[in-house]
Amino acid sequence: MSILRRLRGASNRASNRESNRAGMGSDAEVSQFNTDAADTPPPPAYTPYDNGPVQPRATSSGYAPPSHPPPPQAAWLDDALQQLKGRSEDPLQFLSRYDTCFLIDDSGSMAGGLWKQALSALAGLLEIATKYDPDGVDVLFLNNPAVANNVTNVNTLYNLFHSVQPSGSTPTGTRLEDILLKYLNDYENSNDTVRVRPLNVVVVTDGTAEDDVESVILTAARRLDRLNAPLSQVGIQFIQIGDDPSATVWLHELDDEIHKIGGGCRDLVDTTPVVDVIDGGKDGFDAKYLLKAMLGGINKRHDRVENVQH
Repeated sequence: MSILRRLRGASNRASNRESNRAGMGSDAEVSQFNTDAADTPPPPAYTPYDNGPVQPRATSSGYAPPSHPPPPQAAWLDDALQQLKGRSEDPLQFLSRYDTCFLIDDSGSMAGGLWKQALSALAGLLEIATKYDPDGVDVLFLNNPAVANNVTNVNTLYNLFHSVQPSGSTPTGTRLEDILLKYLNDYENSNDTVRVRPLNVVVVTDGTAEDDVESVILTAARRLDRLNAPLSQVGIQFIQIGDDPSATVWLHELDDEIHKIGGGCRDLVDTTPVVDVIDGGKDGFDAKYLLKAMLGGINKRHDRVENVQH
């Protein structure tokens, strides 16, 4: 099935669900977006992650591997921030209005070099996010039930990554739905929506999802439209790890096409390819990349910036 046909099918499914909800009353809004995947068991529910040091894992021989050292300061981050110093206003200050959530693909295809690449890229982005979000950021995975809330330092992220072994499928839609559904219910039920902080979701993944991401995004966007929420209330940034061409095409379709179909709706999505910062490299990581990766989903001026190339 072509990607555009898949997107149109997602639009029809989302429209049918909205029509059904209209006849069922407001309580139907809290139902799951992805009814098509009802026969597939969902990943386990999240469990809180201890922000303290990760304990070494025991082995059959009794040997416990040493704790991982903290990551070095990202040189590319210092350089990127230096490039921004000459501006009259700090564009990253926009992040201070938002709660930021990182959703990490820990499927089996991420094992090995891609997992290291994801950590290297994410460490700098998280360091930026925590500078502007005093409450810290949340880090969740597609499969592993661990979740770290209010993370304020890179060492916690580093330890968390080394406690997770990539395995399983890519249920991006299911996990994105978990995040968006809870947020939208809280927003709609709030007596003062102005005081509800906007949400910036950063999804780090290497490939296409195995479930229905499109319907999740369309339903969330249309619900925000019906609520007359500010256009920047929710943003979703997809950062691609690796160079899978099918994933690149799929993510570009999410970015450029999904909000145009089915009569149109607000654009929630931006996509950015990651660049290689493994072993101290920083080619391609600059101020432009930093702004697009962190702000592209919530500020469409940065969404329009041309994607950084590998």
